[in-house]
Amino acid sequence: DRLDYWIKYIVYLRDSLKLSEWRVFLSDDLPENPKHNACIHCVFGRRSATISFGHHWEQNKPEEQRNTIVHELLHIYMLPVQAVMNRAQEVFGDQAALVSSYHLEQMEYVIDGIATAIAPFFPLPEAA
Repeated sequence: DRLDYWIKYIVYLRDSLKLSEWRVFLSDDLPENPKHNACIHCVFGRRSATISFGHHWEQNKPEEQRNTIVHELLHIYMLPVQAVMNRAQEVFGDQAALVSSYHLEQMEYVIDGIATAIAPFFPLPEAA
């Protein structure tokens, strides 16, 4: 079935990105933001993450699916940086909130740029 296929494809990409120490799951829940194509939730203090696909996932082109999964997995590498920003917000409150918001936006651009650069080196997923 498709869920099993996507889990295997995610594990392949996870291992290819040298993240094999992470357990990555696929949820059948939709992302919290309905505009998102996918999202990843990493468990604090654990090497465990869950990816959720958006409502129209299967209608995306294989190139977009591959790029999106790579993008979501790259978020794992940014966790330490995000943890610093989260801690600053805890300590400095509203003063850090604006910086944290801007940082998150810029981090998305960085992750997306890297995903766009490296995703073509991985095989495309099979069409539905």
